[in-house]
Amino acid sequence: MPDETTHEQLDLQAIWEDLNRVLREGAVNRALWDAAEAAQPLTLEGDLLVLALSPENMRHASYLTTDINRSRLRQILHARTGRRLDLRVIPGTGPEDWERTKARERQVESETERLARTRAAYQGAQAVWEQATSDLADMMGSMRSRTYATARARLLSRSFPLIAQAEEKARELEPEAEATHEKYLNRLLDKVADWIEMPDSVVALEYLRYAASQKRT
Repeated sequence: MPDETTHEQLDLQAIWEDLNRVLREGAVNRALWDAAEAAQPLTLEGDLLVLALSPENMRHASYLTTDINRSRLRQILHARTGRRLDLRVIPGTGPEDWERTKARERQVESETERLARTRAAYQGAQAVWEQATSDLADMMGSMRSRTYATARARLLSRSFPLIAQAEEKARELEPEAEATHEKYLNRLLDKVADWIEMPDSVVALEYLRYAASQKRT
């Protein structure tokens, strides 16, 4: 029956030496023997045993991590420690290499999370603009005629609040996507300009005045 060894009592170097001995007493597997002999146990974090291979020995790493070999190593470790340990192989020669590895992984994870948030925010902002485009099209479709100046003026006055609300929400979701916001904003204003038969620069100017007035209130 395996000993229930506590974390504090584990002598990783002695355990790994025992593992190498047990391996060589079993079936011949020289690739695994050489890999296990080249590896050095660095630390135990929870149930993760971290092994280091020097740069010139990293060619052995794959022999420690194949399903069959990993299972054999874990079986020996369990018999020796009473714990079901997992293995992680890193390039290096000392504990500081494991700390650097963890720091790099935290940085990658942080950057991945940041990119995911940025992507989600961009998609959210894009959805806001696309919804505004759809709402503006519905608004135009509901207008019976643009023959009269009053109909065109009515569309102009109704479209600005819709566009301004979309712009505010989209910019809150993705403050750094200036080019995207400008592209969608100008598309909407161009649609309004075409419908009311007014120069787009004039519509844009009136919209900017409207947006500025809303910020003052």
